[in-house]
Amino acid sequence: MIDLHRHDEWSIFDGFGKASEAAEQAKKLGYTSLGISNHGTVNGLIQHYYACKENGIKPVMGIEAYFKPKVNEKRQAFHLCLFIKNFEGYKTLNHLLYEAEKQKYYVPIVTFENLEKYHKGLICSSACVASYASQLILKDKFDKAEKVLRKYKEIFEDDFYIEIQPYKIDDEGTQERVNEKLMEFAKKLKIKCILTSDSHYINKADFDTYKKMHEIAKHTFYDITKTYKQRYMPTEEELVKRFIKMHGDEKLARNMIKNLEEIESKVDDEIIDKIQIKLPKFDKNEDSTKLLIRKIKEGLKKRGKYNEKYIKRVKEELEVIKFHKLEDYFLIVADYVNWAKEHGICVGPGRGSGCNSLINYSLGITEVDSLKFDLEFRRFLRKDKVKMPDIDIDFETARREEVIDYLLERYKGASAQICSYGLYKIDNLINDLAKTCGLDVLNKDKEISNEAKKIVKGIKSYINKFVVEGTLNLEELKASKKYNIYN
Repeated sequence: MIDLHRHDEWSIFDGFGKASEAAEQAKKLGYTSLGISNHGTVNGLIQHYYACKENGIKPVMGIEAYFKPKVNEKRQAFHLCLFIKNFEGYKTLNHLLYEAEKQKYYVPIVTFENLEKYHKGLICSSACVASYASQLILKDKFDKAEKVLRKYKEIFEDDFYIEIQPYKIDDEGTQERVNEKLMEFAKKLKIKCILTSDSHYINKADFDTYKKMHEIAKHTFYDITKTYKQRYMPTEEELVKRFIKMHGDEKLARNMIKNLEEIESKVDDEIIDKIQIKLPKFDKNEDSTKLLIRKIKEGLKKRGKYNEKYIKRVKEELEVIKFHKLEDYFLIVADYVNWAKEHGICVGPGRGSGCNSLINYSLGITEVDSLKFDLEFRRFLRKDKVKMPDIDIDFETARREEVIDYLLERYKGASAQICSYGLYKIDNLINDLAKTCGLDVLNKDKEISNEAKKIVKGIKSYINKFVVEGTLNLEELKASKKYNIYN
């Protein structure tokens, strides 16, 4: 069994549960593989990969992309799932998302043009009722829906699958109607169907917490019971029974499960282990150490600091840099910083531990003389610090993209963007949860606000347990007389 289309905490406010918890549950349920497809982001793929590995389960990594046929700000974005088949697919997906970010309109946008350029090593599935084809079906635009499915098949060939999701989302039979038409198209176009859960949380008991997340995101009470009550990680038999209840054909359901297993067999289970961080050589025609020493000397002379005191410090730093074989790293950083300055792009004087390096100062990376301010180099880099040094560089926002484009062109195939994460911490959660539960925490009503503060203080340890362990039983919280924040 493989749960392919699935969301975790990296689908912000639309997925609940950590990678480690999901992998443990998958093992209990007897899954052989576990997929991930968060909204428009590869954040969390590495965590998912190693969590699956630790539990003896094959990781399948992907995203649920935001798709538009072509760039159009007025057109809504639809869903489309893309999964990584091999290492080439891993690189392809990153390229695709980089292009999607450049076309961002609230969310990163993937178009047919993008998919035609970047599809090698990827498996594509049609996604949920929010997909382009499904929405066309609901508008009775069947010819156009068929055309869209044909286009996907043309691009991905046998790596395109149609998703059938066996759960009710309303009393009007919307999901059933979409499923029937998609299966009809699949038969006509000879496209294989897969049975997917589109799970957004791990256990049945997580639904109340997941519901609260939705209410926090929407800033109001929001009933999602009909749409999301069954969106936990299911067993194979649960999926099959749901399909039989909706469409009455067990054999067809079993075939769709086999098609999921086909996807599983296509996926390389060592993708992340094949990633190698290897710095490009700054100048293939010259020894990097000799080149770095020359540029350091030139920099010190230019700043009027070429004396015994500064040379001694530089030699000490250089010994550590050579120990870690980071000569090219400093040459590369100095190259793009000085390129920006030469092209009139505003560059910050330096911040963080990078300012502790005199070599950074001599190369023009920073404008901070670490000797003058008695800054220790070891805080920045030392022999027992076995990780890449962190040099924070600030560029003016309006022209930052020019520096990125320069790096992509100068170091083709050897450059990548990274990001940092902001955390949704306890105080934010307390405030948002209190508001969602109808408590006034903004002092609009002093009496209510004071009472809210008492309640918030009382449940803080309980909520903190939820933050740390990922377990918040809202039914238990509701039943508690002491901390009943619903009445």
